[in-house]
Amino acid sequence: MSTLSFLVSPSLKKESRKIFENLRINMTDAMRMFLVQVVKRQAILFEIRMYNRDTIEAIEEVKNNLSSLKRYASSEEMFKDLAKDDTE
Repeated sequence: MSTLSFLVSPSLKKESRKIFENLRINMTDAMRMFLVQVVKRQAILFEIRMYNRDTIEAIEEVKNNLSSLKRYASSEEMFKDLAKDDTE
């Protein structure tokens, strides 16, 4: 066996420990389970993403213009509106 150590905030440690206790596993077993699944799946079990500049700018533009965005009651209504825009 090999030792692995890492730093986390006291609050993260406390909150995660409570969850693991409710699951009836300890912190060591939880971390071992995580690592086994990473190796088995050759992936991290949750999405990690990094946005490029264009995506960040697009997200900010939407956030800044929420009040001016069109809203639809249904997808059918939206597609009718989009089709109308295509014919104009």
